[in-house]
Amino acid sequence: MQRKLSHWTPGLLLAATIVFAAAPAHAGFVVFDNFNSYTAGSILNGQGPVGNTWTTPDTAAQGSITIVNVAPGNNAVRFDNYTDNAAHRNYRSLQAAGLAIPNASSAATVFFTFKKGAGNLNFNTILSDLPAPTNLAGDSEVQLNEDYGSGTFFRGRSANSFPLLTTAAGPTQLERDAARIIPLADATYNVWLAIDNSTDTYKIYMQSNNDPALSSITQLLKSTDGAGTFTFRNSGSALQANDLITYNMGVGGGGFVGPVFIDDIYVDTGSANFANPVPEPATLSTLAIGALALLRRRR
Repeated sequence: MQRKLSHWTPGLLLAATIVFAAAPAHAGFVVFDNFNSYTAGSILNGQGPVGNTWTTPDTAAQGSITIVNVAPGNNAVRFDNYTDNAAHRNYRSLQAAGLAIPNASSAATVFFTFKKGAGNLNFNTILSDLPAPTNLAGDSEVQLNEDYGSGTFFRGRSANSFPLLTTAAGPTQLERDAARIIPLADATYNVWLAIDNSTDTYKIYMQSNNDPALSSITQLLKSTDGAGTFTFRNSGSALQANDLITYNMGVGGGGFVGPVFIDDIYVDTGSANFANPVPEPATLSTLAIGALALLRRRR
């Protein structure tokens, strides 16, 4: 039963107004999936709105990709151990969600959070121009990877190269290598992929409250040369007229132990947006406590 506005006291209305007005708006970001509407313990495959659900084509892997509750009212998707040494993609349409990034777009942003366990990883987050990607490699355009085979570093696809990511521009290779980013176990990373589809390029930014190397939003660079602009995988020789229409993620095969947690996927189709669209629990708690204190004083 809906509560009518007339049942709210003026003080309670004021308190609620303060809480919601003080929370950041993060204009431009639209939630693609935060997994909160799904039942904890269920598999990811088949979840989502009618006509636009997550697809895990490899049926043997479906039971290892599940929805888990990570905090009160907050779910995430968890990728667990694999034993078949194969890649397992999981994709859902950005286009059907009204969040495709057009070929002419010069500024768009995809945000998500990433957390790993203590085991080995080969994990990919991908944007594709294909409606049903057949892999986690050649069908990608934008691609962020964490691969134990490369020393457990983060990597970013740039045309036909896959450089490790660093926070240092150099000038020497030694300096860049010393600042390469290895994701810490149980640390949550906020990730921003700033995309210029008109030039088939993107930039990578990260921040983590659990990793001193990324305590503030930091642009990640190629450890090979210190450059910060990455080229779409299939645009090395020429620009491709491709809308980015599918979000794809999963284990790239071989040696995965995990787990990996992915959460809070947001898209801003119109700007390079470096706001964090996910309110910090501490911020909301502080706002609520302040509002309740004000309400008590008004009584």
